Amino acid sequence: VYNNLFNNCGYAGGAYFSENVHLYATPTDTLRDVYIDNNTFYNPSANGVLTEVSFSADSAGIVKNINFRNNTSVNAISGYLRVRSFVGTIDSILSNTNIVYGCGNSNNIVYDLETPTNVSIINSIKSNPLLNGSYLPGTGSPALGAALNIGLPTTNIGYYGTSSFTPLPVSNTTIWFDKYQFHW
Repeated sequence: VYNNLFNNCGYAGGAYFSENVHLYATPTDTLRDVYIDNNTFYNPSANGVLTEVSFSADSAGIVKNINFRNNTSVNAISGYLRVRSFVGTIDSILSNTNIVYGCGNSNNIVYDLETPTNVSIINSIKSNPLLNGSYLPGTGSPALGAALNIGLPTTNIGYYGTSSFTPLPVSNTTIWFDKYQFHW
């Protein structure tokens, strides 16, 4: 999941399971090697989306090697990432070079029920990303030139719309990934 603008998604008041992207492993599933890179998650006020991205593992389900890199997250009610394990296994989460601003839990990851193993948070920037009207980094933004080099055509944190290509904003929906389905 890369180079997307998630704008004003979720339910009014941050209703239960209100998130932009949800990764879920059922009791017989393994989700591994997921990359969520260079996206901008923007909520105009902290009263819409509960969390930007959530991971959950049910019973014997496994979620492993999740990478959340070069993203901008603004105004999620509970936190920018939410990890919930219902006796499943969640292992190896990397949050690297993200801007998090105005999110609940002091702009930190939220852990429900169990704390996963091997969580790394590197270079988390907790300041206003100063986005312009196109949701790109504006003048003086800490996102400018600060991205981790992961092979995408940008040095900025967040989605990188250009004059030749601007992704369509994703609004009022949740994207669910599991072994069998892609929910839109």
